[in-house]
Amino acid sequence: MLTFLYDADTIWQLLIPSFFSLFFSLGGILLLRKVWPISKRPKFADIHGHMFGVIGIIYAVLIGAIAIGSWDKFKSAEELANKEALTALSIYRTASGLETNQAKEVKQFIEGYLTNVIEKEWPNMKKGIILDIKEPYLYELSNFLTAINTKNTTQLIFLNTLVQETIKLREIRGMRIFVSDSSLNIILLQFTLLGSFLIFLATIFFGAEHPLPSSIIIVSILSIVTGLVITIIIGLDHPYQGDIVISPRPLEAALKFMKSENY
Repeated sequence: MLTFLYDADTIWQLLIPSFFSLFFSLGGILLLRKVWPISKRPKFADIHGHMFGVIGIIYAVLIGAIAIGSWDKFKSAEELANKEALTALSIYRTASGLETNQAKEVKQFIEGYLTNVIEKEWPNMKKGIILDIKEPYLYELSNFLTAINTKNTTQLIFLNTLVQETIKLREIRGMRIFVSDSSLNIILLQFTLLGSFLIFLATIFFGAEHPLPSSIIIVSILSIVTGLVITIIIGLDHPYQGDIVISPRPLEAALKFMKSENY
C-alpha cells in the first residue's frame, strides 16, 4: 500500500489514508456497539481522558516532526528551482564577456538546457521517472568552454566565471535529481500509520457509553484530520511528483527573459 501511495500521480490516490481512516473508525464504532451491549460497557473516569490526551500529544509530536521534515524537504526543492534559474541566467549574462560567436554558442547551450528541463525533465519527474545524471546541453557546454582560447585577461576572467557557474549548475541539477528520487524511511512511515490506527482504536473504545452520533462526529473528525496530515506528508515528500509539486515557473521566467533578449 505504501508503494502505491508513493507512486501516486493524483491527489485522489494520496487521499486514500483519509478515506481508509474514516471507514476504519466508523466501521469500528458500529461493530463495537453491535457486539458490545451497552449494559456491559464501562464508564471511563476523568483520569482516562487525561491519559488519552497524553497519548495524543505524544503521537502529535511524532507526526509533527515528520511533517516538518517533509515541509523542509519541499521548501529546499523549491529553493533549488530558484537557484537553478538564477545560475542559468548568470551563465547567459556572463557569456557576453566572450567573443560574439563564442557568447552566442554559450547562450544557445543554456537556452537549450532550460528548454529541455522544462519540456522533458519536469514532466518526467512528475511521473516518477528517474532522470539521467548526464545532461546533453550541460555536457556540450562544458566541452565548449574547455576548448576556448582566451585572447586577453578580461576574457579569461569571464571564462573562469562561466566554468564555475556551469559546475554549480551541474551540482544543482544533481541535487534536484537526488531529491526527486529520495523518500521517507518506510519503517518510520509504517510506525506512523500504526500509531494513527492505535489512536483511532482508542477513540472507538473511549466514550463507548455515550450516544452513537456524538462518538461518530468526534472520531470522524479525528480520523479525517489525521489522514489529511499523512496525505500531506506523503505529498510533500515527493516535491516533483504528483499534484503537490514544485512549479518550473522560475525556469520558465529565465527562459522567457533569454528569448526576449534575442529580439
